[in-house]
Amino acid sequence: MLIRKIEMRAYMRPDEMKKHHNININYDFVLKEPVITEDNIRFEYNFGIVYTNPSFGYLRYEGEVDCTKTVETIKDITAELKSEVSSMVMLNVLPMALLSSRQMGLPPAVPLPLPGIPASNTPDDKKGYE
Repeated sequence: MLIRKIEMRAYMRPDEMKKHHNININYDFVLKEPVITEDNIRFEYNFGIVYTNPSFGYLRYEGEVDCTKTVETIKDITAELKSEVSSMVMLNVLPMALLSSRQMGLPPAVPLPLPGIPASNTPDDKKGYE
């Protein structure tokens, strides 16, 4: 995996950002159509994090991923392979985005995980809850 370009911008000073409590963060991930060569498949990606309401700034990452699987045509590339490549990109870029946002004085770029709570209240799903 290669990151070709990292772009970061903050529009406010960190002390001005602390005044705002309701911040919206939008994520944009684009996996472009792959290029097939004799040796591999190359996927290009763009990943962006934009802080809105108010506009604090943004983080943007561009790069490429080489996959060693062999396919004959673009039609042979499965959704599973695209999902696998997308997951790998996110696993590598999100920690970097978290550190970059901290360095720029922006709010954390990665939302905190929610605890796993069962969706239904059937008797089978109440294991451990009293």
